[in-house]
This record gives sequence, structure tokens and C-alpha cells, in this order.
Amino acid sequence: MRSLYTCFPTYADQWPPTEGVVDRNLDIALSQFAPRSQTVKDKAVHTACGVVELYPQGKNIKSKSGLVPALTQENKSLGLCDNCQAVIYPYKLLNKPHPGYQEPPKDICPVCGVDALRCLDAREPKGFFTDLQPDDFDGQFEWQPRSTRPSLSVNTGVGNVQRIFNASVSAFNDQIISVNDNGGVGGFDFQNALIYGKPKPGAYAVSSDIK
Repeated sequence: MRSLYTCFPTYADQWPPTEGVVDRNLDIALSQFAPRSQTVKDKAVHTACGVVELYPQGKNIKSKSGLVPALTQENKSLGLCDNCQAVIYPYKLLNKPHPGYQEPPKDICPVCGVDALRCLDAREPKGFFTDLQPDDFDGQFEWQPRSTRPSLSVNTGVGNVQRIFNASVSAFNDQIISVNDNGGVGGFDFQNALIYGKPKPGAYAVSSDIK
């Protein structure tokens, strides 16, 4: 389960909070809570904009990185083939996040041999938050960035190549992976967020200042 916070809780009297939050399974949250996606709650439209992990500490609410690994850490990238739909994980080690809104360069896919493998800096979101500016619901939604269908990742470095349906694979990994790469344009450009004009540790957003 992942939470979308439509307001930031300040006290841990009741945890997890029951107000100002929407919960979804992770595979659904990847689309519904992605930046610029909209969710209706209590007759208001809430627009998602960032990620954060909130947790109680005594009577207070603390925050830490909304992405794993954090943006300050290197990451094992994911390879996604546009030709055969193979998912290669782990792929290359990235020292810093790939710029969002830019289609990443393509490599030769080790499964089908076509120059169609995108290297994605995919990180797991721990929680989400909105721009904290809800609008009245008028019965309409704006565009929502969709995640890919769940796919079995392939480890190409182990075993002999086998013919499975219309693809050649060397081994199967037991990870089922869904990815939201912002419609194929390279993902999202997250940056450190300011919440009500103040920095909040681990909060990343596509817009740095949340009013």
C-alpha cells in the first residue's frame, strides 16, 4: 500500500492518519499518484506532484526520502525494450539520476538483439503528496501518466539461452516490475521540495515550492 497525502499531518496522535490521505496498492499508485495525476476525494480534485515517506517519531511526524534509493544515491537502472518488451533488472549502475522529460539513449537488447533497450533510472516510491491546492470537482479529470503492465524481469547474465514463446531468454528473475516512465519520455524531473516555503527532508517534487 502507498499513501497520497493531500495535506501534511503534523502530529502522530493517530497513525496512520485517516484524514487527508488516500491509499492505493503500489501498482495502482504508480499511475494514480504520479506527478500531475488527479484524484477525487471529498468532492475535491487533488493533483499529485511529489513523493515523500512520513513516519511517526514520538508525538511528531518526521520525513525521509520518498524514493528508494534516494536521489542523492547511485542506482541500479532498469532496461526496458520497446521491441520485445523485455525487462532487464538490474542493468547499468547510474551515478546520478537521468534527466526527466528526455527520452534516454537506447542500447542493444540482450534478448532480441534490436537497438531498442531504454536505460531507465527507476526508483521505488514510498509515499506521495499533492500540490496542497485542491480544486472543486466538476466531473472532469486531466491526463494521467500510465504505468506499464506488470512484467517479469529477465536476468541475462546467468544460464543458457532458451526459446520461450517468441523470445530468447537466458534466465528468469522472480521480480514482477511495473514502471511509470511518463509515457515514454524518460520519467519525471524530481527536485528537493519546499513545503509551505520550508525544506522538508526527503520530499521530492516536480515543482520545488509547494504553497
